[in-house]
Amino acid sequence: MLKIASVVGARPQFIKIAPLCREFSKKDNVKHIIIHTGQHYDYEMSKIFFDELGIPEPDYHLDMGSGTHGYQTGEILKKIEDVLIKEKPDWVLVYGDTNSTLASALATVKLYPKGKSRISYGAGIPVAHIEAGLRSYNKKMPEEINRVLTDHISTILFCPTKTAAANLKKEGFKNFINDGDLVKSQKTPSPSMGEGWGEGEYSAISTTYIPLPSVPSRQGRGNLTFYETINNGELINSLSTQSPIAGYLW
Repeated sequence: MLKIASVVGARPQFIKIAPLCREFSKKDNVKHIIIHTGQHYDYEMSKIFFDELGIPEPDYHLDMGSGTHGYQTGEILKKIEDVLIKEKPDWVLVYGDTNSTLASALATVKLYPKGKSRISYGAGIPVAHIEAGLRSYNKKMPEEINRVLTDHISTILFCPTKTAAANLKKEGFKNFINDGDLVKSQKTPSPSMGEGWGEGEYSAISTTYIPLPSVPSRQGRGNLTFYETINNGELINSLSTQSPIAGYLW
């Protein structure tokens, strides 16, 4: 039995884990454990995504809550290590670029993998970084620090776009995988939409639903250059070939 632990804690990570939960549930030889750090914790930022996307209840909730970057990172490091020592997963999946991402990856790679004689500092439990390779090249962004460091300590890197893969190749990485189709993966219907939603490839997206991209970046608010960069980017261009863009959530 392959034991995989997913660590999530923020809204974008809940969206990313949903299709994986559906796939893992089809595998008799996979045990999937969900660890929720609690970085996002109120209903509108957390529970609603579990309810609407059909994500199973977390097996562990670390109840980290709000705080400074140092506080959040330190609390997750301490609390998740206890869970990893108890569960001894074969792989740990981390998502995106939050404090939960970096702290979980760091705690994981400093523990011996399953099957070793003890759990202590060592070769590390393998870590897969989902949404690797994204870069703003702006180190004033905490997320940039998180994503770069997580890429460097992860065992395998899953890139959401060809641009992300190119970034990693330019930086000398060789342990990355890319299919360049993040958009397709995000068009998987939510269970709450009911049966028949996705009949015909992307039919509901192209005829009924209009994409409304969310761009949660402090750097983007009121910044026309940033807006134009996003609007002309790879992801938005791919979306707009299916339906017109309705607008943006900043």
